[in-house]
Amino acid sequence: MTKEELQALGLTDEQVDKITEDYGKNYVSKSQFNEKNEALKNAEKEKGELTKQIEGLKRTMTAMRTLRNKLKQCRRPLRLWKRNTLHSLHR
Repeated sequence: MTKEELQALGLTDEQVDKITEDYGKNYVSKSQFNEKNEALKNAEKEKGELTKQIEGLKRTMTAMRTLRNKLKQCRRPLRLWKRNTLHSLHR
């Protein structure tokens, strides 16, 4: 409530001053509340987006590991073939 509203209720100036002094100590203005609430909503939204990105990166890492293992499996026979071919050419 504003000072004028409190005075309209019949409170003395001293009472109004004590009440409004208490506002700053124990209460948050609606605009401050809305600002903090909006910041919280934005932070939660950003958290959700970052969580999705992390999950996507985890899936990508898993796929990369799988491909790396397949590549290793392909290299082994190739090395053997190369070694055998070179060995047979030198005979």
